Parts: sequence; C-alpha cells; structure tokens
Amino acid sequence: MKRTNYHIHTLWCDGSASCAEMAKAAYDAGMDSIGFSSHFTMTYPDDCGIEAELIPDYLRETARIRSVYEPLGMEVLTSFEADYYMDTGAFSPEFAAVRPKLDYTIGSIHTMGFRDDGEMGIIDAFPEKFVESIRQIYGTEQAFAEAYYGAVGDMAEREKPDIVGHLDLLKKNNFILGRSAVDTGTKAYRDAAFEALRRIRDAGCILEINTGGIARYTNPGLLYPDPELTAEAVRLGIPLMINGDSHSTEGIDTYYTQAEELLRSLGVRTLMRRGQNGWEEAPL
Repeated sequence: MKRTNYHIHTLWCDGSASCAEMAKAAYDAGMDSIGFSSHFTMTYPDDCGIEAELIPDYLRETARIRSVYEPLGMEVLTSFEADYYMDTGAFSPEFAAVRPKLDYTIGSIHTMGFRDDGEMGIIDAFPEKFVESIRQIYGTEQAFAEAYYGAVGDMAEREKPDIVGHLDLLKKNNFILGRSAVDTGTKAYRDAAFEALRRIRDAGCILEINTGGIARYTNPGLLYPDPELTAEAVRLGIPLMINGDSHSTEGIDTYYTQAEELLRSLGVRTLMRRGQNGWEEAPL
C-alpha cells in the first residue's frame, strides 16, 4: 500500500517548511497522494492561521506544486483546516466563499470561546492558560469535555467536513503538564466521546488517525484518537485514514507504521484516499 497524507501544514500557516519542501519529503517517502491543509484565517488574533490576503497566493502555489508532481505519479490536493468555533457553533463566515475552490475540507476544533480577559481560550497551546480557560468558561473539566465532544458532533452534522481532525485534541495538555488537565478515564468522558463518534458516522465524515502529536512531542500517547476511541470508530464502521498533521518535513510519515499495525489489529483492512470520483477505499 502506498501511503497518503492529507493533513500538511507549511510556511503559509504554522508549518516550518515550504510547500515545495513538504511535497518533496512526501514524494521521497513514497507517498502517491497528499493534500496541503493550511489553517484557515482565524476569527481572533493568532499566529497560526493563514493571512486572509494571502489565500489567493496559497491556492496558486499549491496548484503549481500539483503541476510538478502529478506527472511524477504523486497527486497533490488543496485544502484548508477550517476551525469550528464552540462559541459560535460554526466555521467562520469567510470560509464559505473559499470552500468551493478546495478539493476537500478538514474540520477541527482548537478553541473553546472567550475568556474573562477577552482572550480566546486555546485548547492545544499554553497549558496553564488552558486549565484557567476551562475554569473561567466551563467551570469544570467534565463540563468542558462534554461541551467539546458535543461541538465535534455539531460540526460533523452542520458543516459536514470531509475529514474530522484530531478528535481528542483536548488530552494534549495532559501529556505536556504531566498531570490530568482533563480526565479522559471517566465514564462520562467516554460516553461523550462515543456519542461524538456516532454523530460523525451518521454525518458521513471520515475520521483521521492523526500522528502529528507524536511527531512533535515524541509521545505515543498523543495519537489522535487514542486506541480505545479508535476501536469504537472501527466498531461503528466510520471510514478512516492516517494523516501526519505534518508541520515539518521530518514529520511527513512519523508513526505511520505503528498506526497501520494498530488498525490491522482492530480488523481494519481499508483506508480512505482520494480517487478520480471522490473518496474511495484502498487496501491497508
């Protein structure tokens, strides 16, 4: 099986390499289909979303890379990772105008709403602020976890992204802090996550097995989603793919072999990839 990676970040957002460098890394790794998925412009001041005025240049550059590699046998697609905002219950209004120009969409949640000081509460950065934001906005970690997974389900139903990104991102700061910021072992937490998976299935979205946290923090516990949630996704029959959420050339296929072994152990025999007529199954 030739590998694919439809979750790639570059210098257009918060990646550390150019589109050309990331494409070469993917080609050298033997991939035959990739997709650039820069973070779409955020609705609050940040340093990871693409600047709105640069979107046309990004679209032209990814098209140029496509023209270079498709004759060599590697498909190159153009996407954005669009943020679903828990405080508004939607992607940003500006994304609607860009979406028809894309080959597919990744939908993810990185934020939890505005804090008392007017700053956006960020899920996957600034661990101490993450804990403080939970207290200010949701009161308890369990209330936040239930709201988060409810929002994941809402995103799948309302926005119907092709791919749901890093399902259980909210566990990230547990590993960085070395303690539980969100207790992922409770029945209430698992019930909320399992319900989100059921809604993802019913909405017809693909769920990514995301190795990006491992690439950046070298901790196998940062596979998104964790093995138990992945097993539930398999049981529910949700279509799956492995993505690198790659922010560097070194992370283009980190932990792919282990992720493939996990999925085979769960009985998975096919993964989703882009074909001539849209998304299709390919042998694992």
